[in-house]
Amino acid sequence: MDISEDIEKMLSKYRLFSLDDSSCFLCGNPDSLTKEHVFPKWLQNVHSLWDQKIYLLNKTYIQYRNLTIPCCQTCNGTHLSKLENKINRSLQAGFDVAKQVTPFEWYLWGAKIFYGQLRKECSLPIDRADKGRGEIMDREHLKKFFFMMHLSLQAIRGKVCFSSDSTRHFSVIALKINNHDVSVFDYRDNIFCCTSSIIINGVGVIIAYE
Repeated sequence: MDISEDIEKMLSKYRLFSLDDSSCFLCGNPDSLTKEHVFPKWLQNVHSLWDQKIYLLNKTYIQYRNLTIPCCQTCNGTHLSKLENKINRSLQAGFDVAKQVTPFEWYLWGAKIFYGQLRKECSLPIDRADKGRGEIMDREHLKKFFFMMHLSLQAIRGKVCFSSDSTRHFSVIALKINNHDVSVFDYRDNIFCCTSSIIINGVGVIIAYE
């Protein structure tokens, strides 16, 4: 893996992230913050997810529209928008176009959703009736076990690149779902196996992140 910045400098910066709502989840910038929807608005609109709920690690639910994380205007409006627009166009065009999305692009898009949920859970109480018990996701746990995923996500900003497929630390399978209602949306993930799967418009994508 080729790193365009010094690894230790980047990791040191990541270790200082507050992992709350005071800085961009991607670059750590505390200025000009916006709300980034973990599941993008275009996806919520296509599949009417706005008022639907998704399961959290503490066995409670949150509405898709409220599953947001802080993101600076540059990361949100410039870097993430490019990736989201490509994924959106490809999925809406069907499998023949979606299969042309590179494995790394699928990885980055999936990792943003996977990591984004965990980042959100760093700011949600594990027990809403007793907020003194802490958050759903321990922030030090996220830093310790998911720093490589966060480092890889810097490729969205052009800070990390992989020199060849042989250096990949992830696996992606994209497949056409036959005899499937294209209006159906499905998403599953597994924090212990570090995997996720998603079905959109008859296209299925399975990602193993590590």
